Amino acid sequence: MTGIFRRAAALAVVLALSALLIVPAGAATRFSDVPADHWAAAEIAEAVDAGLIQGRGDGSFGLGQPMTRASFVTVLGRLMGWKAVTPDEPTFTDVGPEDWFYGAVETACANGAVLSQSDTFRPADAVTREEMASILVRCLGYETLSGLALDLPTTFQDLTTNAGYIAVAYDLGLMNGYSATTFGPDDPASREEAAVVLMRLHDRLGDALPAAVSGVWAGGSDSGAALTDAGKLDAAAVPGLEMRWNREISLARPENAQTVRDAGAEPLFHVVYDADNLPEPEDAAQTAAHLLSAAADAGCRGVLLDCADADGAHKGAYTALAQALKGAMEEGWVLYVTAQAPVWQGESPQGYDYAALGKCADRLVIQVGAYEEMVRGFPTTPPEPLEEVYYALCKLTEQVSPENLSLSLTTTAAAWVDSGKGYQPGGELPVQELEALLEDGQTYYSERYQAAYGLSEERGRTTAVWYLNADAAAERVQLARLLGVTHVTLSDAASVSESGSFSIAGALWK
Repeated sequence: MTGIFRRAAALAVVLALSALLIVPAGAATRFSDVPADHWAAAEIAEAVDAGLIQGRGDGSFGLGQPMTRASFVTVLGRLMGWKAVTPDEPTFTDVGPEDWFYGAVETACANGAVLSQSDTFRPADAVTREEMASILVRCLGYETLSGLALDLPTTFQDLTTNAGYIAVAYDLGLMNGYSATTFGPDDPASREEAAVVLMRLHDRLGDALPAAVSGVWAGGSDSGAALTDAGKLDAAAVPGLEMRWNREISLARPENAQTVRDAGAEPLFHVVYDADNLPEPEDAAQTAAHLLSAAADAGCRGVLLDCADADGAHKGAYTALAQALKGAMEEGWVLYVTAQAPVWQGESPQGYDYAALGKCADRLVIQVGAYEEMVRGFPTTPPEPLEEVYYALCKLTEQVSPENLSLSLTTTAAAWVDSGKGYQPGGELPVQELEALLEDGQTYYSERYQAAYGLSEERGRTTAVWYLNADAAAERVQLARLLGVTHVTLSDAASVSESGSFSIAGALWK
């Protein structure tokens, strides 16, 4: 996290623990100059095993020697699996086709990791810590995040340039500072430092897929097929109770839970509250008992507690109900709790005690609100904006263990309709309606928002839609994973399985 989110004490503990790692003998003896108890011995061995980095011809690793800029982009290209780019005309005057690193430098440049603003690349120069951070963030496509990160305070006091890139690299856990206040941006990175940083990226990215996926089941006759076709869901919510406008609407049917269970997922009894109908804290235990009894009658052994409009006045009531539910659950039951995410651009919700909810819930499902902006008269409403996901997860992982967090992904589309008087909200579209709408329309992808949008015209009416396709979903999954969150929740499981060319399922399951 940036300095505002990450405690200096935590950094000191990490550095201390890394120095005390017990390294396997094989890792220590691989290179003559890497002692068994060296703090980077394990990562060096792993980087070699992964085929990312090599030693020197004399059997040494080059411990303590600087990592050159040419070597760093070469290793980075191997890690990212980029397809080699070797143009006929060099981009830089000091890197030519005859150089062993020509392809690596050109490939890094083609993939945005290296900028071509200068005529020279300086391949033999040591890569500095600032340059390493910048290259890593660019290779991930997070330039926009680095710009926005400049708005957040940092405890590092020795940064003059590229502070946003350094903040993002720090937030993603790829690089540490020397202390809570110093980063050492101009210091050359040693070969072992580069190996450690690259292995952190390697391990965080993994296969870019979440460890598990749960889905909110919207119901319907084909929902059972949705669960099995979309992939392996670890849990799915079935309609439960809605507490709205002082009415209690029972929607539970035991066959719903059985359908989910037959598909291999855990059925969750979905309880939806309007904030004004939340029980008072003193009534939480009685309400929890009632809800758990209803869940058991519906064939469920889990609850999804959902309240989207909690404010400061309801914070205690929502927390008390979640705690009462978990406290009254029998062994083997699970509790999912939703919470609106902290907001970067705008006013953050005040109705959620994230630390307390994250402690009692098996999963705290974070719902990141979409932007609703008009840009030159066009609706710009990307779901789960990437910078808001970044901000929310950075802030929340300081309060809640990343293993307990789940990022909610919207699998439906937001529609806007213009009948000649400007765009007006057109509601939510399930994927079947989205496909029909765009069958004769145009689809686009916004690199700025990393989200898909489309336009359709019919009978003098223009409809614009924003949605997550496979690429957009993959971007959000990757960012969550880099921040340590390996679980996502889907807003509508049926929309995933029944979508076609822009299905997000490929971004979630192998």
